[in-house]
Amino acid sequence: MSEKEKYSLLRGLIVASVVPIPLIVTVSQSTFTNPSATLLYIASLLGYIGIVLLLWMYILGTKSIIGLYFHDMAKINQLHSNFGKYGLLLIFAHPIAATLSYGQNLLLYSLVPNISTEFEKHVTYGRLAIFVLLIIWLTSAIMRGKIAFRPWKYIHYLTYLALPLALLHIPDIGISYRTQLGAQFYYLSVLGLFGLFSLFRIRQLFSLGKAPYIIQSHSRASRDVMLLHLTSTNNKGISANKGQYLYLQMRLLGEEHPFSILQYDETTGDLTVAYKTFGSFTNKLSRLQPGTKLYVDGPYGTFTEQIQTSLDKPVVFVAGGIGITPFVDHILRSSSDEQWLFYANQTKESAVFSAPLKAKLGEHCVSILSAETSAVENANDERGYVSPGLFQKYLIRPADYTYFICGPPRMMDITKESLIGLGVAPQQIYSENFSF
Repeated sequence: MSEKEKYSLLRGLIVASVVPIPLIVTVSQSTFTNPSATLLYIASLLGYIGIVLLLWMYILGTKSIIGLYFHDMAKINQLHSNFGKYGLLLIFAHPIAATLSYGQNLLLYSLVPNISTEFEKHVTYGRLAIFVLLIIWLTSAIMRGKIAFRPWKYIHYLTYLALPLALLHIPDIGISYRTQLGAQFYYLSVLGLFGLFSLFRIRQLFSLGKAPYIIQSHSRASRDVMLLHLTSTNNKGISANKGQYLYLQMRLLGEEHPFSILQYDETTGDLTVAYKTFGSFTNKLSRLQPGTKLYVDGPYGTFTEQIQTSLDKPVVFVAGGIGITPFVDHILRSSSDEQWLFYANQTKESAVFSAPLKAKLGEHCVSILSAETSAVENANDERGYVSPGLFQKYLIRPADYTYFICGPPRMMDITKESLIGLGVAPQQIYSENFSF
């Protein structure tokens, strides 16, 4: 089954999980004649839908299980993100409808904790869940570009509180739960799935299921690019393909980050990763010495499949900086004469794999330097940035090629826009996206 078919099946399961909700929510004689009863009915619908959306977000974020079925985790991550941005708006509508049905003050009743009665105590579980989700939504949908990744990530962990609080909120105040066996069964099913995937997450937290590797060598390829060579400790390492990526974790209970696989040795199972030191995690990683144990999760990504299906077509690789890593092994091993590389860097020093790639591709390797002040030495050396003019200069008919792009997000977006502007069909353009 292809990734596209798997994704379609997943969307079908998500829709199927929501379909029973109107059947389990209690409908009274006054539901559609009394405004307050109508609002309470809508609130109940939205409440159960919210519970299911939170569950799916929790499931989709369980990489150790979802990754067994999907290789394109970036697409799953995008679905997870869309639920967070737009699905949460449905969840926020639940307390609004419930508060209006009670005839209470919208802001005070919905957000201010109240534990004066047993009923209000359980309503407060829901209030706390809404408050947590509101923080997540504001920092992810509104302020994401203004918050650094690490603080955003730690704030995002608050989402783990929302679903259990919402589940505690239902039994003692939910009319449908108290009167409908179907609602109780539905609730218990959600509770069971939450418990199951919580076990999977605990398993992942302690690196169970991840492959232990030892650093065989760790060297500097340039001022800020490192080469990390890993060997499996128990001959049970991962099996990777060209263009895929993996997650590295330095210690138990530690955070993990994705890195492209530069090279995979099919005989020994050894892995080589190239990475740029630009943050706290990579700076700590760069200081690790040979013999240190790391935990590897993966591989992920569908770049390999897409490249392999395009072998009979002219191919253009567009790489920005360390984004060259998914392409190096493929280019150096390929026997095709119909491949080009547009390799964008700031300076000659940062173009760490330029020499072997130029030796392999010759004039089909176009070096683009944005911060280099020295004179142009070769006909296929350029100054500036990736642009439509460069593709037109070197490619006779740009629309005849299949394109693979990897680099900083802004660079990839600009390249896609440039190619589409030159008449390249969107289905001929592939880009690598990590799944943080």
